[in-house]
Amino acid sequence: MPKTVTGIYVYPQYVHGIRQLVGEIVLPQSNGELHTVRYEGPFRRQEKAIATLDSFRVSCYVGDTDYAAGTSAGHRIWGCTSGYRNVHAIDGADHARAMASTLGKVERGISKLNAEKGYLADDDFSGFLLRHVEILKIDEIHVRNFRLAMDRSDQRHRRVDGAALQSYVLTVQELISRGNCHELNENR
Repeated sequence: MPKTVTGIYVYPQYVHGIRQLVGEIVLPQSNGELHTVRYEGPFRRQEKAIATLDSFRVSCYVGDTDYAAGTSAGHRIWGCTSGYRNVHAIDGADHARAMASTLGKVERGISKLNAEKGYLADDDFSGFLLRHVEILKIDEIHVRNFRLAMDRSDQRHRRVDGAALQSYVLTVQELISRGNCHELNENR
């Protein structure tokens, strides 16, 4: 059976007055679509290591909890974290053990990379995300296109490397600090 390609899809999100950058595990398809990972059915039996990444995400906050308040720190990144979003959807003890194993793998991997490469700055979301890509052996990184790029190309996302991811994160920060949040394509 051929290896299943895994990816991480990074996008800005605005929910309940909070701006975030979110990276979710996806399965890139040959037609360019990105499918979310699901822990169910035959996929669970065939690709158990990937299926356990259902609802796993890497995220950070961008700006204050409500940028509309007009504070001066509207562009800062804080609260980089990773974990499972839908813990209420655990499908039995095997699934719970697999999730705990993945979290342990990430914690050990982060500790090892911190010892080898040094600690990241608190606001280095791209570095934080790239460490997860390395630990989880993710094959591809995709980012949501900004409004102008989407309008020109009709493509919702594009594949990037580590340098382009860092540029993407910096552009998100800049757009938020200038108040051009409509360019972010949030929740679209």
